[in-house]
Amino acid sequence: MARHRDPITLLGGWLTEQGIAAEAELQRHDDDVRRLVDDGLAFALDAPFPDVSEVDRHVSSPETAKTREITFGKAINEALAEELRRDDRVFVIGEDVAEAGTPFKVLSGLVDEFRHRSSDRLADLGSRRHRPVCGRCHDRHAAGRRHHVR
Repeated sequence: MARHRDPITLLGGWLTEQGIAAEAELQRHDDDVRRLVDDGLAFALDAPFPDVSEVDRHVSSPETAKTREITFGKAINEALAEELRRDDRVFVIGEDVAEAGTPFKVLSGLVDEFRHRSSDRLADLGSRRHRPVCGRCHDRHAAGRRHHVR
């Protein structure tokens, strides 16, 4: 029953209905994801436990090793900014993305910093244009881009 409400299943159905993707293509993607998850699980289960002296290794980067208290929105803003700076393939797409930082100010400063670098790094689709988001993300993903949908 829950499978019929699963957003991934629903998206797959919509993509095939719209002619954006063939069912065989979606099945290949599903098989690839299952293989990646299975490989990752097997790797984790086969890996030895780390030595106690390494328990805090790779927990945080040296630049952010200091503890500080920030809001959830600020944390999202900083994470998106870090990824946008690190990887030119990353883009943010959704409703109110290009507006003055969205109603909760989660994207404050990102528009000013990244809009000039590339016109499609931050794409505002407006409230009535949700369906094209899937198609645009699919097209950009196929071109090797990485996305964050708001």
